[in-house]
Amino acid sequence: MTLAPELLDKLSQIVGANKLLMDADDHVQYGRDWTRVETPAPAAVVLPGSIEQVQALVQVANAEGLAIVPSVSVAARWRRAVS
Repeated sequence: MTLAPELLDKLSQIVGANKLLMDADDHVQYGRDWTRVETPAPAAVVLPGSIEQVQALVQVANAEGLAIVPSVSVAARWRRAVS
């Protein structure tokens, strides 16, 4: 799926251009399904830094009919598992 430039602009305005990752390598890294069941193909990787940014992203995704797939790093999952 390719996102329209106008939508990418909206996302960038919410999180900043440096937190909207459009590089194919970033999509592979952040879009990886560690279960290996699916082969994800994200249209964009967005890295919000606040609750307000998450809320704004959810509103945009809802208005555009887009799915949001949250991702947690392996390190974060491990810390939570042993905390």
